[in-house]
Amino acid sequence: MFKYILRYIRGYLYVSLVGKSPERFINLCRNNKIYIWKVIKDDTGYVFYMYAADYKKLNKIFWKTKTYPHILERYGIIFHIKRLLRRRMLIPSFALFLFVIYALSYVVWDIDISGEMRHTDEEIREYLKDIGVCEGVLTNDVDGSAIEKNIRNRFNDISWVSVELSGCNIHIKILEADIMEDKRNTDEEYSSITASSSGIINKIMTRKGTPHVRAGDTVEKGQILVSGIIELYDDSGGVIKKNPVYADADVYIDTIYEYKDEFPMIYADRHYTDSTKKKIKIHIFDRTFFLENPLNRFKSYEKYDIMSEVVSPDAPDIISDNIFLEHECISEYETVYRTYNNNEAVEMARDNLRVYLNRLHDKGIIIGFKDIKADINDGMCTVKGTINVCEPQYERVPITDDDWSVDSPNEQDGEDS
Repeated sequence: MFKYILRYIRGYLYVSLVGKSPERFINLCRNNKIYIWKVIKDDTGYVFYMYAADYKKLNKIFWKTKTYPHILERYGIIFHIKRLLRRRMLIPSFALFLFVIYALSYVVWDIDISGEMRHTDEEIREYLKDIGVCEGVLTNDVDGSAIEKNIRNRFNDISWVSVELSGCNIHIKILEADIMEDKRNTDEEYSSITASSSGIINKIMTRKGTPHVRAGDTVEKGQILVSGIIELYDDSGGVIKKNPVYADADVYIDTIYEYKDEFPMIYADRHYTDSTKKKIKIHIFDRTFFLENPLNRFKSYEKYDIMSEVVSPDAPDIISDNIFLEHECISEYETVYRTYNNNEAVEMARDNLRVYLNRLHDKGIIIGFKDIKADINDGMCTVKGTINVCEPQYERVPITDDDWSVDSPNEQDGEDS
């Protein structure tokens, strides 16, 4: 295949010999290292293929043999280019075509949005158009980080956004968090939101209550973030009343999780033998009938797995629900102990880490930078490190009567008098 491509790039000719000494002509070509191939004798003489660059070398051989090489066909990219050059209007047209293709490669052609559930695709596209992101803008003007930040600020229930520019398309992936309300306290008793871990406030948006922190503040575990007490002041600045409420806010804390996983390199595995027992159960309403090989009754397995398959007849529901077959296969297995190799241990550690991260994701926690290392020593694989996360705050502390009661100054004066 490669030699055909090379011939096409160099250019080659299909030649017919016209003269008295074609055999001598061919011999002289080979003596002068002029490569020809597929030499065939026909009614008119000989025909063969040769490279276009070698055709000019045939002048001396022509004068010696009085045999003229007549060109029948020309093949190769160089001949196609020459034909195109004869049509002068094609050159500027082709140049214009390349320029247009190059220019259009710097234009956004499509915006793909996925992951949205509460917000419609049209709503997000309308907002993107307001901030200057739409089909037709230049790819150089697309700032993924700025778009992510604007979307998170505009839609408070979107916890994670990924903006990727791939070629001429913008791919936007959205994760909407179900953390707008604390479902663990359905009675909505008076309470304040506290920090479940130490860290730095990433974002806070208060809907009800009194915020005690703001973005960028460092907080400790158990510290009150949004108080469930709203204070009312008089003209002199004194507190005249405290109203208890159920604090409602979205608070995110940037914190660090310590991750550790450990498992032995030797593990128990199942090795299935060829010994099996098969049964067929016929279920007719509330009765069950067994069909099995009588010899199977003498087999007893210490360890086994049971796999069953239910086959229902193609009939109305009242029949298929009450009359059906069940194939049951009991397979014996032995416990064997195997050892993970290094690659298997690393893959096992990755799977465990993936499960752990999925659990965090299900809680609405946004995963950030991870610094995880694995070490194999003394027959144990130990994986530990740190994970930077952005964690929503759910912890609450109830408000007691003493927290929000305010003694009346008049009542105190009356008691003193």
